[in-house]
Amino acid sequence: MSGIEWNLPEMVSKSYAPLFNSKKRYIVYKGSRGSGKSEAEATKVIYDILTKSYVNWLVLRRYANTNRQSTFTLLQKVANRMGVGSLFQFNSSLPEITYKKTGQKILFRGADKPLSITSISVETGNLCRLWVEEAYQLELEDAFDTVDESMRGIIEDPDGYYQTINWETYAAIEFGERVTSQEDFNKSYGAYMWLTRKLADAAGANYDLDDNDVIEIKTHNFASRTGRGSDHVVDPIAFLAK
Repeated sequence: MSGIEWNLPEMVSKSYAPLFNSKKRYIVYKGSRGSGKSEAEATKVIYDILTKSYVNWLVLRRYANTNRQSTFTLLQKVANRMGVGSLFQFNSSLPEITYKKTGQKILFRGADKPLSITSISVETGNLCRLWVEEAYQLELEDAFDTVDESMRGIIEDPDGYYQTINWETYAAIEFGERVTSQEDFNKSYGAYMWLTRKLADAAGANYDLDDNDVIEIKTHNFASRTGRGSDHVVDPIAFLAK
């Protein structure tokens, strides 16, 4: 890989530095929606593939069919932003991403079918990296253990290592579907704000909205606008602003 220069401190928050310099078997991050945690991990995935020839990634979500419109799309966007999108083949139908030069893979699966993951094999290197997106959504610990235990085998690279990275949102607060009118909203708003402040205090976050802190309160509008981890297409901003 020649002619590509990256300044990682400018690309991701310093809070995520351990992603790039730690060799620990497990790394767990908590962060609010829009904190940039998923983009930091996507950067890590692309970086590892291009700088470590033995690495193949498995990206896991609760349901396999949610990867195509979330993690797969995000990885494609991040690869393009890093200036290396043309080095990869993006197969959205599987979905699957292949580094053209070596055949290294980024595979996508769901925890709803953990046994199908145990038979995965790769032609180049080792399946030695696991990204669990929104780990709090996984209902069964056994499903995670089954997937995690499939990451095994001898890595020939003397500096090689296995690594599993889990993302957990500290808390996500939603108005229920029963909130359909201004009257319903007025009744629920006080409890909503009390809970938001209580959780912010517990997490050590300030009450500022949508700034650049990793640990803070992020609105759905911010997450949707910046494309950072929200699957909300339209947020009821006009309704909430009344």
